[in-house]
Amino acid sequence: RNRGIIIISIKEESYLTINDIGGELFSRKYGFSENWWKIRLGFSIANFRGKNEYLHLVLSFWDSRLFGVSWHKPFINTSYFINLGFQLGRSPSATSPWLNSYLNQFATVGKKIKKNTILYVNLTTRYNDYKFKGPKDSLTGNNSRIIKEREEPYPEVFFTVGWKKNNLKPLFNPQNGIYLSFSGFTNIIPHDENHRYLQINNEFIVYHRGLFPENTVAYRFRPSIRLGSGSINEGMSMGGESTLRGFGSTSFGGLKVYNNRMLFSCEYRFLILNIPVLHFPWFTRYHSGLNDFHSIINGAI
Repeated sequence: RNRGIIIISIKEESYLTINDIGGELFSRKYGFSENWWKIRLGFSIANFRGKNEYLHLVLSFWDSRLFGVSWHKPFINTSYFINLGFQLGRSPSATSPWLNSYLNQFATVGKKIKKNTILYVNLTTRYNDYKFKGPKDSLTGNNSRIIKEREEPYPEVFFTVGWKKNNLKPLFNPQNGIYLSFSGFTNIIPHDENHRYLQINNEFIVYHRGLFPENTVAYRFRPSIRLGSGSINEGMSMGGESTLRGFGSTSFGGLKVYNNRMLFSCEYRFLILNIPVLHFPWFTRYHSGLNDFHSIINGAI
C-alpha cells in the first residue's frame, strides 16, 4: 500500500481596520471662550507579522495634534504578552494659558490569567515642554520668573500595576456585558519632589438591552483616589468623551488641582442609522482589509 505525507500550511492573513474615528468640540482655550476642534483617527493591522500580533496607529489633528504607534505581541504557546509604543503630541489647555508639547514612551508586560482577564505592569516616560500663551503684560516681575521656570522642559516616569476583566459583547459598540478594572500607579520620577503621589483607579461598566433590541443602557462607575498631591499640571477633571460625555473637556474641575474624583454616569443609547456595507474591491490591491466598510450612527441620552 502506498503511503504519503500531507503537509498543511496555515497562513494568518493580516487585515486593516479603522477602529476609531471621531471629533470633539471644545468651548474654551487657554482659559478663554473659544471654540476649537480635536479630530482623531485610529487604525489597526491585525496579525501584523504573526498570529494575534497588532500594530496600532493613532492620529489627531487640528488644534490638538497627536501621532502615536503601538505594537502588541503575544508570546506564542504562553499566556504572556508585551506592548510597546510612543506618542508625540501638542495640545492647548482649556483652562490655563499653556500649550503642552509632549513625548510619551511606554512598555507594558502582561499575563492572561483567565478568559478575558489580564494582569499587567507598565512603565511610561513622559517629556513635557510647556509654552506660555497668555497676555504679554503677564511677562513682568515675579510672574516672568515663574513663567520661565514652568517653560523649562522636564521628564516624568510613571509605574503602573493593573488588572482588567472585559466581558463586553461585542467589543466594538458593546450591547451587553461587564467591564472591570483596577490599577495603581505612582510617579517614581515626579515633576518635583513635593508632588510625588500614589493614585488608585477603579472602573465598573455594565451594558444591557434597552426597551427595544437595538437600544442599549450603559452604566459607568469610576472612582479615583490620590494619596499625595499632583502638580499644577496634574489636577483631575471631568468632561469629554473619556469621562463624562455631553459635557466639554474639563467642564468640572480644571481650574485648580483636584486629587480625588468619583464619576457615575448612565446613558441610553439608540440606533440612528445603519449604513449598508460599502464594498471597495479595487482597494484590495493595497490591502485585503479595505474590501468593505460597515458603519452605524448611534445617539445617546
